[in-house]
Amino acid sequence: MVQPDETDMTQPGNYATVNTTGFKDVEANQYYTAAVNWAVGAGIIKGKMIGMQQCLAPTSPATRAEVAVMLERFATYLKKMP
Repeated sequence: MVQPDETDMTQPGNYATVNTTGFKDVEANQYYTAAVNWAVGAGIIKGKMIGMQQCLAPTSPATRAEVAVMLERFATYLKKMP
């Protein structure tokens, strides 16, 4: 199972300093970076094609379909936990 990095996402201002997702539009030191790093590593978020580039578009709203897919992947992730 993928574990969150050592960044404590519950502490304000304690942001991940590195983007490990491979998405060029996910910046380090943002409030969402640690959570996105974990979610991509766990297979919950896979991004989308924008033009010819695989992106996450973290500042764009998610559609209902995208949220439904993420929830289904998270439920599957939870079932695999010991």
